[in-house]
Amino acid sequence: RRQPGADFFDVAVPDGSSIANQTVAEVPWPGNCVVVSIQRGTQVLVPHGATVLRAGDRVMAFGSDGANDELVSLVTSTTAGDVHRSSDESDTVDRHGG
Repeated sequence: RRQPGADFFDVAVPDGSSIANQTVAEVPWPGNCVVVSIQRGTQVLVPHGATVLRAGDRVMAFGSDGANDELVSLVTSTTAGDVHRSSDESDTVDRHGG
C-alpha cells in the first residue's frame, strides 16, 4: 500500500556487496525505512537481527523516497566506503506501488 511520501521497495544484494555475509543487526540501515522481508530464492524470510544476508537476496523495505535512495547506495556498495549506483538501476531496485 502506497502512502504519500513512502512506498514499498526491494533491492537485490549483488555479489561483493558490503552487506553480504552480515547479520541484519550489523547493517547500518537508513533511519527512515523498515526492512520487511528478505527473499532468498523461493523462500521469503522474516528478518531478525541474527538473519545473515547473502548475495542474491532481495531486501524488501518500506520507507520514504529518500530511504530508497540510501538503501540502494548501501546495498550496492562493495565496501563500507565505496557507495555507487548501478547504471541500470532497474536490475537492482523494484518499487511496489498499489
